[in-house]
Amino acid sequence: MIKVNELEVGRKYPITRARRIDTKYEESVLLTVLGDDESSVSVFLPKRYTAAVTKDDIEMINSTRAKMNLIYNGTCEKTKAYKL
Repeated sequence: MIKVNELEVGRKYPITRARRIDTKYEESVLLTVLGDDESSVSVFLPKRYTAAVTKDDIEMINSTRAKMNLIYNGTCEKTKAYKL
């Protein structure tokens, strides 16, 4: 498991699996992406993205009907929010 800010800026990480998980704080979206050397790496999306990822999005990713990538574009200078 890695943190969003540990991803390489501007790199496309193919998403191989997505799921919603109840954490001790609240529901979150956990993505499995292909990292260096094609190994699988898990990363939690920031809380503000949880509502944006629908059940249909998760089903589409997991059924491989859609090929999606996670791209980390650094942080916003004003808000310090992650740009994905």
